Amino acid sequence: MIDPLAGTLFDFGTITTKQNFEKLCRKKGYDGLAVINSPEALKVAMKLAKQDFRDFSKIFIGLRYRPETRSIAWDDGTPVASDTPEMSDVVGNTKTPYGRLSDEGTVNLGTGLVPGQAICGMHKNLATEAHGYTVHGQQPVGVSSSLFQISVFSYLECAVVCGQDNRCKAAEFKTNELTCAIFGPGSYDLDANSNSITYVRNRYP
Repeated sequence: MIDPLAGTLFDFGTITTKQNFEKLCRKKGYDGLAVINSPEALKVAMKLAKQDFRDFSKIFIGLRYRPETRSIAWDDGTPVASDTPEMSDVVGNTKTPYGRLSDEGTVNLGTGLVPGQAICGMHKNLATEAHGYTVHGQQPVGVSSSLFQISVFSYLECAVVCGQDNRCKAAEFKTNELTCAIFGPGSYDLDANSNSITYVRNRYP
């Protein structure tokens, strides 16, 4: 499902099978199960699932618990953002659970049993899509999650950096310092600062 004219840059496809779903995804030309690591990706995945599956409660996606590191990660290596809808912690599970997408748009982990429905996806070589809005003369204050700060030449570059990191929920560009501060999930307020331009990324519904 690629539709650049509609603003969609995610290459997803659905399968229904009781066989090895990851192998079938690759056979169809995908990298594996779909990585749904942002609000934008979730919106596209839900639209596709409702279009292709008459009735679904758990669709398998490219997320899994890794016993060797006792952590949960997406199949392309990106970390799971803390605001992922209803992401449950299953540390200690003796099996290798797979990520599942529910019909309510929440993500959790299954037991690793072979499913009947899954969403395939590409993990690389696609542009990143991010939706949000710009606030001029305002800066985030009281931030509870600061990820990193870098030097950039423009606000546009700062917004692009935010869009490429699935954890980013806001980015502040300081015109007098040419710096870009990236903020993760969490709470913050906006306060007046004539030297700041802030990009606020859309959150999960």
